Amino acid sequence: PAALSLFGDMFVRKERALPPSLYMATGNMMATGAFLIGGAVYQYAGTQTLITAMEPWRFTLLAVSIPGFLMVALFALTVREPERVTSQPTQEAQGTGVDALLPFLRNHKTMFIPFFIATGMISSLTLGVVSWAPTLLIRLHDLTASNASFVFGSVGLPFSVFGTLFLPWLANRLQKAGRQDGIVLILLLSVAIPAPTIIFGLLMGQYWLLVAAFSICMMFLPTISVLTCLGMQMISPSRLRARTVAVNLLVINLFGYTVGPLLSGFLADRVFTGPNAIASALALMAAIIGPTAILGFLLSRRSFARMMSIQKD
Repeated sequence: PAALSLFGDMFVRKERALPPSLYMATGNMMATGAFLIGGAVYQYAGTQTLITAMEPWRFTLLAVSIPGFLMVALFALTVREPERVTSQPTQEAQGTGVDALLPFLRNHKTMFIPFFIATGMISSLTLGVVSWAPTLLIRLHDLTASNASFVFGSVGLPFSVFGTLFLPWLANRLQKAGRQDGIVLILLLSVAIPAPTIIFGLLMGQYWLLVAAFSICMMFLPTISVLTCLGMQMISPSRLRARTVAVNLLVINLFGYTVGPLLSGFLADRVFTGPNAIASALALMAAIIGPTAILGFLLSRRSFARMMSIQKD
């Protein structure tokens, strides 16, 4: 939230779509790139002689955490706080905390309620797919753990980077063309294409169809977090920009990291049986979540466009 708020102060409104898209593209890139890097490090960990008493999974976690310390130092030495850009300066004195946030959310509840429901639901499907994709390749097609990570990372990395850069750009083009609901229209596209695709890929049982389905999913689904956070930036006054982004990320994380993997695992254990249980569970989730998310974004579309036209900073 703090990083995305900084972009709002560093760039004017018409230039605000690309920087956070690039920033979040790195997150999406490494979310899938981690399967490539982690798979390679895990494979090396089994034969490494640096810390012979350490299990491969522990060595892998240790190895991939080290670059973070270097990035902290680089960030601290090179990044400076930008000047605050104020929108509606006459209202700044009214506060920037929860006392200001809650009335803003309440006054625009026709947008926020269906928007956050749709965001949370589709986030649970996204994390469900990401969490179980290598396992599905292992169980359904007899790949090893390192090979499954390599295959998923190889298709997920380029497609997620392309989607994270192209789809926000397309939303920005729609906005410049006069469509104030451009972000929501691309969100609808980002649900309508991958949801049926992953159902088809999971149920057909063909290796290359499943890999292709993962590719399409990774092009569209991770971009939803970028588009929704970008939307919060665009419709929120500067004093609340970081807080609305934080609420959006809270919804994504609560639904994605808890409901997604938990619900898919529960369905696989209690509803379905056999080696295809996880595939059937994810397919059922996509069949329910896809239409629900589309409905939520449709219900929020007009209110979102109205808020876009009001916010001028």
